[in-house]
Amino acid sequence: SLIRSRLRQGKAVRIACMYYPTAMLPTHAAKAGYDAVWLDTEHSTWDRRELQRMIALHHLAGIDCMVRTGSRNPTELYHLLEDGASALLIPLVDTPADAAALARAVKFPPLGQRGLDGASLDNNFYVDGTQGYPAAANEETLLVVQIETPEAVACVEQIAAIKGVDGLFIGPGDLSF
Repeated sequence: SLIRSRLRQGKAVRIACMYYPTAMLPTHAAKAGYDAVWLDTEHSTWDRRELQRMIALHHLAGIDCMVRTGSRNPTELYHLLEDGASALLIPLVDTPADAAALARAVKFPPLGQRGLDGASLDNNFYVDGTQGYPAAANEETLLVVQIETPEAVACVEQIAAIKGVDGLFIGPGDLSF
């Protein structure tokens, strides 16, 4: 993960946002020095096949793909990771309990309860089996939660302390209400 690598070095992470599929954006963003592109599926409509194709294009370009999803369904969330997303950005996380449930959904044991498949893009289609894959996925993929309500602001420290939550994103639009 480029995002993880830059964070480990104490460097800023550069992320562009894409609301609708544009095949050339991952390559152009990588060439321009971005570390990731965030696909916004919360406020836009993306077909599952479009998402899979765009995530694969990110891999070809050597750039991370972050997906902001409106879903909290554990299966839908880990499908995005299996499809090769490097990070998930989850909106409207109001409580530590919300954050803990999301971490359980997208992290493998012992951090969470994500189901193991290992036969998709995220694990090179099971070419080398799954030995070491769950630990590497827990280490390299990111769960970023959005702080967008007064309730979330009031418990932001507790949300940030949840094991498996890798980052916080302040959502200025919804928080402005």
